[in-house]
Amino acid sequence: MQQEKDFNQFLFDELDKAQLKTGEQDELEEKLEVLENGELIKVKLSEAYQLVDGQEFAAIQNLHQATESLKTIQSYGKNFQELSERLNSSFIEIQDIAKELEIAANEFEHQPDELQQTQERLSLVYSLQQKHHVDSVEELLKIKTELEEKLLAVADVEGSEKKLQKEVDEAYLQMNKKAQAISQQRIQHFERLENELKALLSGLGMEDAVVKIANQTKTHDKSGIDDIKILFSANKGIAPQNLKSIASGGEFSRLMFAIKYIMADKIAMPTIIFDEIDTGISGEVAIKMVNMMQRMAENHQVITISHLPQIAAKGHQHYFVFKDNTAEKSVSKIKLLSDNERSLEIAKMIGGENPSESAIQSARELLAV
Repeated sequence: MQQEKDFNQFLFDELDKAQLKTGEQDELEEKLEVLENGELIKVKLSEAYQLVDGQEFAAIQNLHQATESLKTIQSYGKNFQELSERLNSSFIEIQDIAKELEIAANEFEHQPDELQQTQERLSLVYSLQQKHHVDSVEELLKIKTELEEKLLAVADVEGSEKKLQKEVDEAYLQMNKKAQAISQQRIQHFERLENELKALLSGLGMEDAVVKIANQTKTHDKSGIDDIKILFSANKGIAPQNLKSIASGGEFSRLMFAIKYIMADKIAMPTIIFDEIDTGISGEVAIKMVNMMQRMAENHQVITISHLPQIAAKGHQHYFVFKDNTAEKSVSKIKLLSDNERSLEIAKMIGGENPSESAIQSARELLAV
């Protein structure tokens, strides 16, 4: 910024020192043309004066004689009178011109010093135009104004920086205040959430499960100042620990399912997807889990990817995901199943690829319940 300021200051000082004026270039170019042709102008002014009134038999003397001649006959006719008046008017005008020619010829001086000054001034103008890639003094004056505005803006940088820092500090205080308020609201719900999770896990076959929500303050980020961890223990006498280090696949699945079950009523989620949430569970626990899914489906669209027949059978619709290897490249596909296809696919989940009649009957019973 300082380098840019110094450069702009240099450009501004250069233009300011030039003291340019609107219309100056045209005046200088016209003046230069007169000064460069000074000797010729002086000669021609004198020559013109001599021919008009500066020598014997000059034009003005002849006009005077002609005027006097017509005056003697103007009374003999209207036409002669008009000619006399017109000629007399021209004579008066030529007299005026003769006087101005005499003055101009006497006063006009060839001025080498002024010629040099004009050339230098125009050279400065042309140089500045070339430097700034413009064609007129008016454009140079506009650039000077823009440079001045930039310099004024930079001059106030320190004041602006202090103002901005004050705004940042105030914004930080507001952010911190809101973060603290959000943190307090979260902490107030920890115990209730722990109890709800414990009750749900107990119903999912984990009667001795303990859930604790731990919180530590962290540096502000988009989620606030809370570093929240869910500590879990599935067995008596074992202190709750970090989920990653203590929960088995089935335990983790049930805990995550319980959390989603609670959150479904708290967040406006139109669709909930469970991707093999039933990993590591079976039997009665699976039935309880699918009953909970059905309750969730009353207010949400629930999509479940499952390998358990007890869960798969409770869906309102069934889609079968498979790989099509008929082409050179395998393609994953999904198919909406009919009632008969539903029974067959559930039976395969029970009895393998070639299900027995009893497996098919079991599948029908699961679908009917």
